Amino acid sequence: MFNKKSLFSVIMIIVLTISFSSVALAEIEVIENPSWPEEQLGAKPDFSNYKGEKIELTLWHFSQGQIKYLKPFAREFEKLYPEIDLTINLQQMPSDQMWNSLATSLMAGQGAPDITAMEIGQTSRFFVEPFVDQFKEIELSNYLKTDLIKQEPYTANGKLLAVESAGPHPVFMFYRKDLFKEAGIEMPIETWDEFIDAGLKMKKEIGVPITLFPLKNITWGSWMPLSLIVQNSNPIYNENNELIINNEKGQEVFKMIKDMVYKYEIAVDAEPDNPLTQQRLVGSHQDQIASMVAPLWFPGSRLFNKIDDPIFGLAPLPKFDNSSNQTSTWGGTGLSIVESQTEYPDIAEAYIKFVLSSKNQIRKFETTNYLPVVKSALHSNAVINYTLPDVYGEQKVGELYAEYTSELPALNIGPGFASVDAEIRNRMNELAEMDVKEWLDKIVEFQNEL
Repeated sequence: MFNKKSLFSVIMIIVLTISFSSVALAEIEVIENPSWPEEQLGAKPDFSNYKGEKIELTLWHFSQGQIKYLKPFAREFEKLYPEIDLTINLQQMPSDQMWNSLATSLMAGQGAPDITAMEIGQTSRFFVEPFVDQFKEIELSNYLKTDLIKQEPYTANGKLLAVESAGPHPVFMFYRKDLFKEAGIEMPIETWDEFIDAGLKMKKEIGVPITLFPLKNITWGSWMPLSLIVQNSNPIYNENNELIINNEKGQEVFKMIKDMVYKYEIAVDAEPDNPLTQQRLVGSHQDQIASMVAPLWFPGSRLFNKIDDPIFGLAPLPKFDNSSNQTSTWGGTGLSIVESQTEYPDIAEAYIKFVLSSKNQIRKFETTNYLPVVKSALHSNAVINYTLPDVYGEQKVGELYAEYTSELPALNIGPGFASVDAEIRNRMNELAEMDVKEWLDKIVEFQNEL
């Protein structure tokens, strides 16, 4: 069905839109004489066969914030080929309309754009039959093969069908420095077992829950436990597109969350909607929570604009016993080429690669705060020295970005994930009364019956 979509996708799009819409994004100044970075992207593609032609490529996107950096890079890319009358036309439309229009166009064999944004949750809809063969495999330079972060979610049948452009979206621990100090707890915390001990201490000392996880009011936020499964070296789906959240690593995560909420009572259930939950991080002492596991895109300006002092800290996630990962990843938006309908897949691919250059990724970060998607840019001074003093004070959060984002654990979104995500939310309130493995087996059984 064309109109079936994952709440995972919808929530991320809404939050990203709200987070950036209230922030005045800087404009990227178009370079008059841009150059092609051969050392990263390989030799500049030769399009002399198109000399004198008038060519227009269309790119569909749902995010005005991302168009903010894609458009100036398009203008520069056009300047690289003065012998062609080349235009890249970026069109924004509401997300629901865009996904449904894309599906309809692919089925009809006409009307699709040359390039489309591909939100990570939509890969389970478009990178499967009957659509998967209509997208071009993107050929990376040898440099980009090792420099580009987060290729797994956009790979299908062994082919890279999109490249991340928005950012790697690492998951960190957002925490209240004042509450942890009041409770006598030092951050960061090394392991999840130690985090539970810290939660018990905070409960005793100041009576504030150390964190929250949505279990009953699960109208949103299923990414919290799922992102921790990814952190625990478990990519949701295996290489055969089989849902594997019911294995030992998945059980470990859900049991830990269940124990925090029901056994130890150190974590509270989430509010029915995420704005209320975010406000608890800045609320009065009676309604506070001390921390939240979240990707960088989640808190957004609705949270940070509510504080008068820099009360937050950012920390890596505590580790699981058999995993060294101290972060995870959740969310993302790539760029895909609709090979079945574009007349110029080679030009489309060259533009996408141009966006990925280290120089352009640094410029993107400096003007929009979208993290770079290539390691070389992540380790630049622009990122490492980044601070957000109104929120984090003097903490160089850019050092955390660089250290923990370069090697993200694999996130695979398999066929049927939209329905599985909804099933997890629909059944989460049963977890309190059920054995964790039995509950997870029911989710996997649901997937297998799709």
